[in-house]
Amino acid sequence: MDMASDKYILVTGAAGFIGKPTVRHLLRRGWSVKAMVRASRPLPFSPQERLQVVYADLCDPGSLVNALKDVGVVVHLAAAKADEKWSTDVNVGGARRLVDACRRAGCARIINISSQSAKTARKGIYARTKREADLVFENSGLRVTTLLPSVVYGEEKSGVFGTVLKFVSKLPIVPVLGDGKWISAPVYAEDVAEAICLCIERDQTIGKSYDIGGPDLVTFDDFVDRIAAHQGLKRPKLHIPFGIAVMAAKVLVAILPKSPVTVSNVLGSNQNTNINTGPAIADLGFHPLDFDCGLRKVLGETELTQAVDGPGRKEEQYPAPADADLSAECLVFTRYLIDQAPPKELVDRYIAASRVLVPEEESGKQGAELRFVRRHPLALPFLDAAAGILKRKSLLRRKLLLMTAILEATPAYAGFFLSEPSHPFVLACGLIWQGFRSAIKVVLGIPVFWIAQKP
Repeated sequence: MDMASDKYILVTGAAGFIGKPTVRHLLRRGWSVKAMVRASRPLPFSPQERLQVVYADLCDPGSLVNALKDVGVVVHLAAAKADEKWSTDVNVGGARRLVDACRRAGCARIINISSQSAKTARKGIYARTKREADLVFENSGLRVTTLLPSVVYGEEKSGVFGTVLKFVSKLPIVPVLGDGKWISAPVYAEDVAEAICLCIERDQTIGKSYDIGGPDLVTFDDFVDRIAAHQGLKRPKLHIPFGIAVMAAKVLVAILPKSPVTVSNVLGSNQNTNINTGPAIADLGFHPLDFDCGLRKVLGETELTQAVDGPGRKEEQYPAPADADLSAECLVFTRYLIDQAPPKELVDRYIAASRVLVPEEESGKQGAELRFVRRHPLALPFLDAAAGILKRKSLLRRKLLLMTAILEATPAYAGFFLSEPSHPFVLACGLIWQGFRSAIKVVLGIPVFWIAQKP
């Protein structure tokens, strides 16, 4: 595509895991971008001259036609990924509506982001609907390039990577669904964004599909071990037989509002797809980061590991000695509330608010729980539950509420606290499950709370 073109590039799913870095990469290369988001999503972008945010939905044909005005290329990332009941309508129906809207708007170029799971023999809902969507694009008569990424990882802890990272960080034994021999080629989210840009710039990619992965082919067991090693941890693994894992995933999806594991996850992580990145390297000049280098960027340079995890890790992002305790608190609270490491701007806001709202002498007198949490961050859920019963106005609870208020007031994180309404039955099951979890946390948290009270 001619860089001098006055046409926009429309990115569907622009607020997602791959969407955000894709928008950044396109803007850096000089393109004008329309970032398509649903009205319910918080905006993750700051205002920029060549960036226009448009509100549209794959299930609303009229909104798609409006979004495609003055668009020359569509990067299609939006999808239902968690085996939702509306997956067929969003993924397959959405592909048909997008193709029709492109024809009506005169936009012939589409970069379709699919998944390696679309190549598997046994398909769950996600894999099946993505493959059907791929066929819609392939048979559309438009100028389509399809990318099939392997496991994507990045600073935003999402997808398979985010689930494994959470298990490794919080569980003494990591459950592995299946025999752990499934092979993937983990790829950094920024590299996927770069591959998308390269496809737009190279017309020889039209009509082709490319496997997108990193240079390392790793088994799932190795995937878990490397993530643990980069956090200075060793975690034994518990292999759950495939049949049991499928049944467990079905139960979790049925009873939880947002299950950490779906049937598609189980099926996808037990079937190799013979990923071949050779064509992408040849046609695109695609040279992604190796997995260890990518993990160092994601886990080594974005977290306050020295302040929280102890001397086993050496890198710090915010080394100011006077603010080390407040910085560590911010990291522990943010991990607990939204399971992400905070950017420096958020840490600075927490430090400033703490200084204004909590006098230094009060922190000294009542800070035993905070000092305990900084040393033992995994104890926070139990301390929070116990303090809610025993000491509701404790300094720990007040500062946790302060962090929550800061996150809710930050557009990029507000979505964590504004979930979409669930079906009443699912909501009821979720409440029962959360009530059970809370009771367990209180029981375990009371002795921890007493221990933490000691100076």
